[in-house]
Amino acid sequence: MSTVIGVAVLIGAPFARGATCPVIRDPAPASATATGWPQAAPDVPLAAWRGYLAAQAAFKARDYAQARKLYEASFAENPGFLSPLYGLVSVAVRQDDLAKATSHMAQLLRLGFVPWHRESTTDIDLARLWASGDQTVLSANTTAAAAAWGAKVLPGVLLLSRLSAPVQLAPEDGPLLLRPAQEVVSWNPLTGRYHQVTSEGGRVIGFLRAPGGGDLVYVTAEKVRREQGRLVAFEGVAVHWLRLRDMRLVSSRLGAADSRWSKVALSFAKAGPRAFGWGGAGGHAAVELTREAWQPLPWPRTPVGEVTLTPGAADVARRRETSVCKFDLRSTQVQGVPTVKALPAHGTPAALPTKYGLGLATLPLPEKTNPVQKF
Repeated sequence: MSTVIGVAVLIGAPFARGATCPVIRDPAPASATATGWPQAAPDVPLAAWRGYLAAQAAFKARDYAQARKLYEASFAENPGFLSPLYGLVSVAVRQDDLAKATSHMAQLLRLGFVPWHRESTTDIDLARLWASGDQTVLSANTTAAAAAWGAKVLPGVLLLSRLSAPVQLAPEDGPLLLRPAQEVVSWNPLTGRYHQVTSEGGRVIGFLRAPGGGDLVYVTAEKVRREQGRLVAFEGVAVHWLRLRDMRLVSSRLGAADSRWSKVALSFAKAGPRAFGWGGAGGHAAVELTREAWQPLPWPRTPVGEVTLTPGAADVARRRETSVCKFDLRSTQVQGVPTVKALPAHGTPAALPTKYGLGLATLPLPEKTNPVQKF
C-alpha cells in the first residue's frame, strides 16, 4: 500500500512555551481535559475483565439484580472501562426501566461516543430503548455527545491503529475473512492520549484526511482474496465519509457485494471526497460525495489517489504535521511491530508505543504471525 499524503492539522489548545510537544512516552494523566487512552489501543486490567465477565455471566443467567451490582462495582473500580456501563444500560432495558437506561446511555455516550453509539444502535436488545418515548431525550443527548466527541478528536493527528490482536489470514487460496482489528484513532500531541474515531468492527484498511482536517474518507473490507498463494483483491469494500465536528457518517458499498478490487484509491477534489476501484478484466468504479451522499462518478481519464490501497503492501508514507508544534511522522517498525516515529523540529525522534500496530494511513494485512511490542 503506498500513500502520498499532505495534511495540515490545527491544534486548537494553547501550547505553553517550553512544554514538550509532541508527547510520546509519558502521556498526561487522565483528567477532565486529558481524556482517552494513554496508548494507541485500550489496555484493560485483568481484574477489570474478571469482574465484567462475572457480571456477564449473571446477566446471561437472567439474575439482573446481581448483574447490576457487579456491573456497578466493575465500573466504579475502573471508570475508563466502559463495557460495564453498557451492561447497566442492557440491565435497565431488560427490567423495563427505560428512564434509568436513558440516563446510563447518556453517560456512556458522553464518555465514549465512539464506539458505543454505533454499538448500541445496532444492538437488537436495545431497540426498545431507541424507539421509546424517551427518544427526544436520547436524541438530544446523542447530538451533544457527538459534538463533544468531535471536539476531542478534531484537534488530533489521525492514525490507523490495531486495537487488539488481529485474526490471522488463512493460508489457503480463495476469499478469506478479514478481521485486522483496525480503526482510525486521534492522537493529541499535546497530551499524548488517544481517542477512537471510527467504529467498523476492526475492518478499516485505510483512510485519508481532508486537507482542512475537518473530515476524512476511509475504506473497509470484509474479505481479501488469495490466488496461487498471493493476495490479489479486496471483497465487500465500502467507502465512508466522516465529518468530525458532529461525527456525521455517510457510507456506501463500492460496487456489488461480490465485487473484487485489486486497488482502491482515495482523494479529495474541490467537490468533495472520491474513491476509485480497479477490478479484474478492466472493471472499475468511482464514487464522489455530493450533498452528503455518495454518487456514481464517471471514470476519469487519469484517476488520481492520494492514498492507494492494495492487498499485501505496507504503509510507507512520511507525513508532516503543522500543528502548534511542527514535526514529521514516518512509518517504522519496533520489535517487528509496525508503528510511527515522530521527528520533532527540536528534540529526539521517538516511535509511538503500540502493542499491535500503528500506521499513518494503512497497515500490512495480518498474513503472518504478528509480533507484539513489549514496552
